[in-house]
Amino acid sequence: MRPLIYKVHPYKWATIVKRSNIFEDATIADVKGFFKEHYNPSNAVLVVAGDVELGHVKQLCEKWFEPIDAGLKPKRNLPVEPEQTEYRSLTVERDVPISSIYRAYRMCSRIDPEYHTIDMISDIMSRGNSSRLYKNLIKDKQLFSDINAYVMGDFDKGLFVISGKINDGVSVEEAEAGIDAEITKMQNELVSDEELQKCKNKIESTVTYSEADVLNKATNLAISELLGDADLINKEIENYQK
Repeated sequence: MRPLIYKVHPYKWATIVKRSNIFEDATIADVKGFFKEHYNPSNAVLVVAGDVELGHVKQLCEKWFEPIDAGLKPKRNLPVEPEQTEYRSLTVERDVPISSIYRAYRMCSRIDPEYHTIDMISDIMSRGNSSRLYKNLIKDKQLFSDINAYVMGDFDKGLFVISGKINDGVSVEEAEAGIDAEITKMQNELVSDEELQKCKNKIESTVTYSEADVLNKATNLAISELLGDADLINKEIENYQK
């Protein structure tokens, strides 16, 4: 799906390299240069989480990491994906048990103020058995056996995706019409206070419980720091409540 959406941005490739023979063609100098540019302390985030003492952690960091040259932080000068002005689609036919549909919409970056709004929209549409897509397209109209709406969570401008597995006897056109109807409803009708609060409660419980796991806490701290401020981890619930 990515090459269909991104034409100039590196997000069109989900991995570091586009072709496997790049490894065969690479010299030792190429490999060392890549490692030196990207895998150095200036381009890394260290998180220590758990039952530890700050002074002891600092002592160990100085012991093991201080001798390592910081290196130069590589400049991220990524090309800006041009505005999409036309509808793009790709049909792939294979001998598979069920048909699937993927709809992708361009959206803002992870640090944009609207990110949490769009993420909440995805939850209203498909989080849990009381969500809109489940109730209307799986339970009532029986167009899909499974359907989800989600954001990719990319740091740069990313994607809002709706994906679903279509029931037997249902055409792709019928399935798409069902999705379109739900999107139109979201565009034209206000979300009720009850539905919005229920969604906020689910998000708050997820964020709160995730902090009970040390690895999750460490990962979220690293992501916040990469986004520009480690303290963002403490503002997630507040941002969704807004």
